[in-house]
Amino acid sequence: MESVKEKVSFTYNKLSRFIPFFGQIDKEFELYFISEFFELYANHPFCKYRFNEGKYNWKLLFGRNIIKDLPKLRDSELYLPPTEELKVWWSLISVELFLVRNLPLFKRKYLWYKAIAEASKVYLFVCYGKRIFSRKTALQRVKTYLNEEQNRCIDQVRKYAKNFTARDQFVVNDLIRLFVGLAQSTFSEMERKT
Repeated sequence: MESVKEKVSFTYNKLSRFIPFFGQIDKEFELYFISEFFELYANHPFCKYRFNEGKYNWKLLFGRNIIKDLPKLRDSELYLPPTEELKVWWSLISVELFLVRNLPLFKRKYLWYKAIAEASKVYLFVCYGKRIFSRKTALQRVKTYLNEEQNRCIDQVRKYAKNFTARDQFVVNDLIRLFVGLAQSTFSEMERKT
């Protein structure tokens, strides 16, 4: 079975040379055996959040649907796992703070689009009980709860998704402030609820 993982990894890495949006395999792609899948769900809050989200958002392409076999979460269990999502996105965008690597502009825009959209989904869920699975919808709906400056930044992020290669405004400080604001509100609300 390990050879299956190796073959998939090899193919993904080959494709990533030709498809610019494919990131590093260790950050963008996971392949699990069924036993690993259930162990990760039980023991890792980030995986619990992602796999549980998969019940509503993922499409089965082939094989047995093991997502439906995941245990149903109690309401009290729903708040911690999404905040793990924020921690993962923070680790991915923190390179912007330290300029550790110099990604092409389109990849930076794509990273920030995903990070702000995922932070918006988590914020809407934890703070307002709204389960939204689409990044596009989350960016649209989160504006209801934000101030004017944050809304301008959300509008800019929404433009990224329409054309990642456009040479439009890209202000990292505004993006970081928005992400931190969403995360801070989310963590405060989670602490209040748990």
